[in-house]
Amino acid sequence: MQIGICIWTILLLCLLPVFVVGVGYTQDSELIQSMLDIGEEGHIEIESWIESLWELTHNPINLNSATVQELLQIPFIHPELAQEIVRYRSRVAAFSHITDLSQVPGMSDEIYEAIQPMLIVKRPSFSPGIVYRFQTRLETPQREGYRSNDYHNPVYLQHRILFHVNSYLRGGIIWEKDAGEENMFDYGSFHLQYRHPGQGLSVLAGDYYKKVGLGLILWTPYGRPLSLQSLPSNQNLWSPSRGNQSTREVGYLRGISLEYQVRPNLRLDIFYSSKSMDASISEDSRYVRSIYSSGLHRTTNEKEKLRRLRTTLWGICLNTQFSSFRMQTSAILNRFQPSLKDQQLPLNYISHSYQIHLGSFKPAGEFALFSGKYPALQQHFYFSEGAIKFEFSCFYYHRKYFAQFSRGFGSFQSPASNRMGAAVVLLYKYNHSLKFGANFYIRRKNYDSQYVPSIPRDYAFELRYKKEKHSFSLRWRLKIRSGDTDDNGKENSYHACRLDHVYKPARNLRLHHRVESHWTQSYLSFARNTAISIYQQVDWRMIPWNFFFRWTTFEIPSYDLRIYEYETDLPGNFRSVLLNGRGYKFFVIVRWAQLEKLQINFKYSQRLYPDQNSIGSGLDEILSNRIQEFRLSILLKY
Repeated sequence: MQIGICIWTILLLCLLPVFVVGVGYTQDSELIQSMLDIGEEGHIEIESWIESLWELTHNPINLNSATVQELLQIPFIHPELAQEIVRYRSRVAAFSHITDLSQVPGMSDEIYEAIQPMLIVKRPSFSPGIVYRFQTRLETPQREGYRSNDYHNPVYLQHRILFHVNSYLRGGIIWEKDAGEENMFDYGSFHLQYRHPGQGLSVLAGDYYKKVGLGLILWTPYGRPLSLQSLPSNQNLWSPSRGNQSTREVGYLRGISLEYQVRPNLRLDIFYSSKSMDASISEDSRYVRSIYSSGLHRTTNEKEKLRRLRTTLWGICLNTQFSSFRMQTSAILNRFQPSLKDQQLPLNYISHSYQIHLGSFKPAGEFALFSGKYPALQQHFYFSEGAIKFEFSCFYYHRKYFAQFSRGFGSFQSPASNRMGAAVVLLYKYNHSLKFGANFYIRRKNYDSQYVPSIPRDYAFELRYKKEKHSFSLRWRLKIRSGDTDDNGKENSYHACRLDHVYKPARNLRLHHRVESHWTQSYLSFARNTAISIYQQVDWRMIPWNFFFRWTTFEIPSYDLRIYEYETDLPGNFRSVLLNGRGYKFFVIVRWAQLEKLQINFKYSQRLYPDQNSIGSGLDEILSNRIQEFRLSILLKY
């Protein structure tokens, strides 16, 4: 261990003289930042989404040859916009510059800013290419699991390869070892995709994501929860299968997916998957007690869950498309061996989804049946006219509805199960400088009629203002929940208010200041608890160097008032740090890039809790009030 620390220290000292800049790419856009705000509230699957964005930035789609289906691989491009891009290209013969996208009908400034790193303007190229990325990280001091020999090698390792043989054939490889695992190749993933736009044929073999309808049965990393900047029904009714880009060891399919354009308005999708999953099995091995989704295999108990469950899935989708109407009908059969607890026999699903484009009004919905009798449905009514965007959404998931790979409304992670609710989202752009957003979200579980539960409600309001080199955003949220210890069924209110100020005094310099406060108050008491977090960040870019630095101070008296802070990380990674207690946090990122062929990224971060003698508990306990972490990423492109 001491040798490893010495190596990291030498590496740090070598990089210190060049600490001048930080990393920035697609995640810098306002639209994507609004999605990362959701991650700050504790959702973790957004990392799969970030990996998808990273791959698209290194395998950008050619605007001058892309079909509608290829354009739909990019988040935020819905079918109408994809068709408008193709129509515009046919009128002007070819895009001469990426900025020509701003002339496409339906293209907003926010969407353009988010998608332009994922697109390229050039004539079709048939030369092969490869991208290799290596990442590692090390945390100090050691946790209790290493001192007791329950954990093993403390270094995290990840290798990733993206390649394309020509414009038709591409693929990817991932292999990874989490910190504490003994096996140096604990997780591996591979996919190969052949796409022939002229014949409307796509075949994908290996590990992949497949989305069906609005996600009531199958979902992808592109799931978008409730966001003030990106209204949910703006998502595609269906999207092409994509190779697995994530290091999360659950949620993807393993097998083969075939997509064929039978006629201009008719597409057929057939897919198959068979893979093992980690699970806790009953003593008689007859059923699964729980699915283990962390992907960690450090201790004996964690290793005992390794690949104990096999899931097999068959599916077929029929997609019809007309000028203003799209419909998808799907049938899926899913089998678990051994069976899931309370779920016998193969699980079967039928789904019908639609999307209508009536100018400013765009309704969309999906109805799914589990085992032929347990329904789930979602309905969206989306309206956009000039400066106003409005959506009303409602959903209902039967108490016994179950779909392992689904995603419920308003979440990146939670499956569609035992819930009903509705949401309203409003976005108003007063002018180029001023923008308002608000939403209201209400839901409840489906209980017996004798019991009337508390109904969780979420309110949010956001104001954004830009003026020359300054931009301000004010966000307020209110969550109403039942009290944990309140016998009278009373409710507590949880408030959050955030103020951001971004100042760009020069093209290569960006200053970001944030103040965030959370407070709660019980309806039975006038007592109020208040938490606060303040950070300052400096981004300085001077080719070939980039530099990010952030300092955060926080004081949070209780876990209920915890603050999730998204922080800039290595490219293709997501980092949401939970802040609780009283302390300080800072990080420094350095990036060096040479002609886009070589990139080296280094990050050093530290958290300090002056009032504590130890951090964490059990095998994750650290006998110190300070946590340090070193992260390194090397990217080679050929």
